[in-house]
Amino acid sequence: MQFALGASAVNKEELPTLPENLELSALLPEGWDERAGPLGKALSGLLHNPYFSAGAGLWAMTVAGYFGRSFTSSCRTILRRQFLISFEVANTDSSFTVMERWIAQQPSLRSRQVTVSTQSFYGSGEADKLHFSPAPGVKHYFLFNRRPIWMTRVRNTRKDAEGEVFESMTFSTVGTSTALFEKMMRDAKDAEEGGRKKHTQVYTNNGTYWATQRKRAIRPLESVILPGDVSERLLADVQKFNSSVDYYRKLGVPYRRGYLLHGPPGCGKTSYVMALAGYLNMSISLLSLSSKSVNDENLMDLLNKVNDKSIILMEDIDRAFSAGSSVTMSGLLNALDGVGAQEGNIVFMTTNHVEKLDAALIRPGRVDLKVEIGLLDADQVRRMYLKFFPNATVDQQTRMTHQIKDLTMSAAQLQSHLFIQREDAEAAIRNLPQFIKDMKEFEKEMEMLRAAGRKTKDAVAAKAAAEDNEDEEDEL
Repeated sequence: MQFALGASAVNKEELPTLPENLELSALLPEGWDERAGPLGKALSGLLHNPYFSAGAGLWAMTVAGYFGRSFTSSCRTILRRQFLISFEVANTDSSFTVMERWIAQQPSLRSRQVTVSTQSFYGSGEADKLHFSPAPGVKHYFLFNRRPIWMTRVRNTRKDAEGEVFESMTFSTVGTSTALFEKMMRDAKDAEEGGRKKHTQVYTNNGTYWATQRKRAIRPLESVILPGDVSERLLADVQKFNSSVDYYRKLGVPYRRGYLLHGPPGCGKTSYVMALAGYLNMSISLLSLSSKSVNDENLMDLLNKVNDKSIILMEDIDRAFSAGSSVTMSGLLNALDGVGAQEGNIVFMTTNHVEKLDAALIRPGRVDLKVEIGLLDADQVRRMYLKFFPNATVDQQTRMTHQIKDLTMSAAQLQSHLFIQREDAEAAIRNLPQFIKDMKEFEKEMEMLRAAGRKTKDAVAAKAAAEDNEDEEDEL
């Protein structure tokens, strides 16, 4: 009998044959059962059983396969741990946005699945910039320093209490040192710093991490008109602090600095901090304590995560502890200069009512420099007038300053008038008395409305108290 195999034929008799009853006992030397005693004889019966022999063979193959697979997996794990390096960054860290924008600019990245993010530049006149970065759920490949790197982006569809989605990016490559990823992070930071020279980056606390907001055009420091040499003194103090880290450590003093800017609204407190950050090429971390998601514990974590070159700004600190706030005064004090407080922080607080602040909050060590920024004096009026009309004559400057009594108008109010009259320097002087009159009438009306509101509120409270007293008398 023959079997056709392609173009050849093979006789069945020529094929190797297997024993019809393959038993495990055939694998052992002859006479082993007699030499093994009673136990050997009992086992010999099982080994001569073909069904047992077949089952034992399958079991041996299964065990061998299991150990082989385990060995392969262990070798793969060892190789991955020894020769594969990884680097992960999550969107709870400010570096996430930095890396996302840097990746979008890499020429070797050829992603067919991308996600878009918009970068806005507030107040700079620049058009919004679109960044097309690798999409989540897909592996992406690119080259860095002639090394192949693959990246995976993971996005959690579940949102946190603030409505934000958790995301992370993981970069991997073959190697034994993380120096490559450290250089990658430095390059991304340097690229971000290069863009910061034209803009001021603003961060806001979003739950337990800092969220990136729109960049703002750098405001010239001289555009904020402060009384006397206040601007120069503040700038010199911050610059001196930034260069004194070794001096602080030598003295054994915590390396941090606090400032309090107080005065009426509209006098330039927040504007000066923004301009100062731009002048020093620093970012702004705007801390809001009124968010329900911020409590004493994660407030400390937030302050410890602030970027090295960032100014922490707390506006209207006298109103920070509102009804919806979960932060206590004790928690804020510990976050500012407690045992676990971060060193290197520069904190600016602003308030319209310094008299309402707790003495413990503004003591030296927490607030090292207190500066009043009040209503305009004659010199500020003159400098602000020159800012809008650089070619104004000395006579025009004098007449302008005589129109306004010292400490009766805020910088925001005068700036509003000068914006309206910016086409005519004489009209700005001529129409200023009417502007002041309208402003005072408006303030008088607003004060009457506020007084009426307070009166109504007091009447309602008195009525409620009277009703409560009547109820108590009825119960008696």
